[in-house]
Amino acid sequence: MLWVGLARSLWHGPNQEGRMAVELLTPPPGHAFKATADIAALRGPDVATELGLLRVLGSPAAASLPMLHDLIGNGPAPGHEPQAAGEGTGVPRVCLVHGPFGSGKSTLLVTLLRFLLKARGVAGGPLAGARILVASGTNVAVDRVLLGLLDAGCSDFLRVGSVRRMDARLLPHSLHASSSKTSGLAELKRALQETTDGGDRQALREEIARLEAGADEARKKLLTSVPIVGLTCCAALLPALDGQKFEVTVLDECSQLIEPLALAPAIRAQSRYMVAVGDPLQLPPIVAAPALPTREGPIADAAAEPHGLARPMFVRLQAAGHAVHLLRRQYRCHPDISRIPNDCFYGGRLLDGCTAQQRASLFQERLAPVVWVDPGGQEEGAAGSVRNRREAEAIRNIVGTLLSSGSVTRSQIGIICFFRAQVWTTGMRALVAVQLLQQLLEAPDAEEAASATQDGGVEQGLKIATVDAFQARERDVIVLSTSATQPSAFVGDAQRLNVALTRARRHLILVGSAAGLGRAAPAFQRLLASCRAQTRALFFGAAPALLAGDQGDGQEAPAGARGACDALDDDDDEWTYADEAACG
Repeated sequence: MLWVGLARSLWHGPNQEGRMAVELLTPPPGHAFKATADIAALRGPDVATELGLLRVLGSPAAASLPMLHDLIGNGPAPGHEPQAAGEGTGVPRVCLVHGPFGSGKSTLLVTLLRFLLKARGVAGGPLAGARILVASGTNVAVDRVLLGLLDAGCSDFLRVGSVRRMDARLLPHSLHASSSKTSGLAELKRALQETTDGGDRQALREEIARLEAGADEARKKLLTSVPIVGLTCCAALLPALDGQKFEVTVLDECSQLIEPLALAPAIRAQSRYMVAVGDPLQLPPIVAAPALPTREGPIADAAAEPHGLARPMFVRLQAAGHAVHLLRRQYRCHPDISRIPNDCFYGGRLLDGCTAQQRASLFQERLAPVVWVDPGGQEEGAAGSVRNRREAEAIRNIVGTLLSSGSVTRSQIGIICFFRAQVWTTGMRALVAVQLLQQLLEAPDAEEAASATQDGGVEQGLKIATVDAFQARERDVIVLSTSATQPSAFVGDAQRLNVALTRARRHLILVGSAAGLGRAAPAFQRLLASCRAQTRALFFGAAPALLAGDQGDGQEAPAGARGACDALDDDDDEWTYADEAACG
């Protein structure tokens, strides 16, 4: 008798006796199957999260979610005004907040949480006794909000999840997602072995001592009553949340989540309200197959794509008629840097919350806020990606010039590459190697020198990453490497380009082909025209004299080159290495 089934492992691997505990996901074999028959097992992919999502979406909790109709229907239930829970409050169940770059999303969320904490204490109010679940797709995003609460003097929360992946400052307020005390201790001890940062090591030792003294049991009891719980969307699938109810779910970075993952926290929490924050004009969720067409043919494919996993819940709810509240002021970028993304991607709706004086040059006005460097060179295919050695050489020279000026430190500079291969180009790796050597030579003692070799030590230094990995980050100076010398849909993608152009606070140095990128996207055309119209903002060569008064091989664009660029307007898109999450 032949039987083929699908199962999931309940253990990380076989035990010492070679046994493995599994759970069948398909019907078991019939009675004719021998109990002692040999079974051949083929290892498949890790789909634990996907299985967890399917179970949550198909559970009775999903069907009984108080705001179910608001989430899957076109607005509130027929015949009812949009309100929180049918209690006549007039408050919508779902609130969408569009937070563009540098608009203070984290500050807003901290303020909102503090308001909700006060509202839950108002006897007879619509939020009396309400509990709040804070969720996001990444540990960094959850930690950022909870650390904001700590800075505001509020510690009435629990951070649930993997203790190795959360900020060490939150450990006194943490609860390991596993129900086993030994698992939490083991994870902390592994983290202690791997961490060399002095402050983190001390925090880990103190947390280990607290758990050994019984803090874990006290926190488990606290989980049933604490006003605020923070976790990732994946952690919301774990047993730690069983039986818990939270009237409000606050979902950060919602536009970067596939919809099943975005729905999971609210379903598990049985929430009556949801506040979803995101920016659909930046990078969407990363999926292997954006859509599953229901019919054959290119027309069917095009129609199916907007309704695939690549469309986040934020966008669907907006299209369904839910009001979107735009945070209009950006407080990150110099006005000259924000102007083009604002015009090209946000329809000019954003206002600058900082002045040019507040984002003044770090180089005594020797470097403009926006500079374009065209080093020449050609793009090369590399393992399905793209690199440009000439650009890598130019970036080494540019960063060396900036650092040697004494006006900036490594931690103020970020290098963003559109392609993963460019991050790993030999020249780029050499740049980081020089950086590490400098750290080691400057370290006053052995412990600091050791910390420089760890991810954390370099993370505080010069950051090199792809656009996808740099989302939600910012630096005073951003050097942007495009690599492409031909018009590229990947480089010209509006959402990716929006992220790339909005990471810099004071200086944006774009390194790329003026001729190729000028035809890739309107934003590049606008940038090129802006740099061409200014003095010392458009350079050619791999060793440009960026800082006024410096000597370099590269020159500011001569009049003839400027005229050639004018024609483009006639055509109207780790060490510290972080892997790109998307193709490219």
